[in-house]
Amino acid sequence: MSFIRKAFSSAHPGVKIIFGISFAFITAIFAFAAGSIIIKAFLDVDMLKEGAGTLKPGDISMINALRIQQILQSICMFIIPAIILAWLYGSNTREYLKLNGKLLAFSVILGSLAMIMMQYFNGLTSELNLRMQLPESMSGFEDSLRRSEESVARTTEVFVYVTSIKALLFNIFMIAVLPALGEELFFRGIIQKLFSEWFKNPHVAVILTAIIFSAFHMQFFTFLPRFFMGLVLGYMYLWSRSIWLPIIAHFVNNALGVFVFYLTHNGYITSDLEKPELNGELVIVGLVSAGITLVLLRLIFVKEKRVLKVL
Repeated sequence: MSFIRKAFSSAHPGVKIIFGISFAFITAIFAFAAGSIIIKAFLDVDMLKEGAGTLKPGDISMINALRIQQILQSICMFIIPAIILAWLYGSNTREYLKLNGKLLAFSVILGSLAMIMMQYFNGLTSELNLRMQLPESMSGFEDSLRRSEESVARTTEVFVYVTSIKALLFNIFMIAVLPALGEELFFRGIIQKLFSEWFKNPHVAVILTAIIFSAFHMQFFTFLPRFFMGLVLGYMYLWSRSIWLPIIAHFVNNALGVFVFYLTHNGYITSDLEKPELNGELVIVGLVSAGITLVLLRLIFVKEKRVLKVL
């Protein structure tokens, strides 16, 4: 085992990144296969034949099947690979992933506020992203992408829609807790760290990781908002030197989306966060939202820098 760890730890960062991403995809495939067997045995749902595209409101068996797959994906594609990769690449897993980094309450509050404040900027970039068009020669491919993402959006609405507090809390665990933990451990804890070692430039590492983070979701027409979110999370990780700050911020972002969806679809509130319209008002509010987010990030940087000097 020591020989294997030594071989991995001494490998080029680029090789480690390729291996890490490949390993994540392989574990995800095994998780899907194992989940499909479990789902077929206990729910009598054939995921290979039916799939998420056949989901209809009220189809409890399929909804539960998708929940199982979602949980397995978060655990097996991100959490487990991140821990194994950190064990292979570093001498101390907790230190490698920055799990033992000091977390400032001030940074947690500002980081959470930053994720809340950037929601309108997300809406703006999402609308701009939707209006992007591929070259005329790729129009067929573009139409296919749009149909696919519209299908995913419809499926997600059925999948996430719940009416009870208990089900809401389960959704928050499934869509906010697990993805925040897994994706931050993998992308910021592993990939960003390796890019930083490779290029010796933390800003390049943050940008490249944000690109891969967004691309991993395989949704072209929501690439921009996820990319900017990846930038914000990457700088939180860089400046705080703790994986817990981006984990908490990522959780706030996802949990807010789940909670707003619950409130709007159950008639408690009306919100324009889900389906904003591109107009002058959205542009102004979106840019103000981005400005406030940058100010909050700057305050985090200043505070963390002062603490580092003291230490």
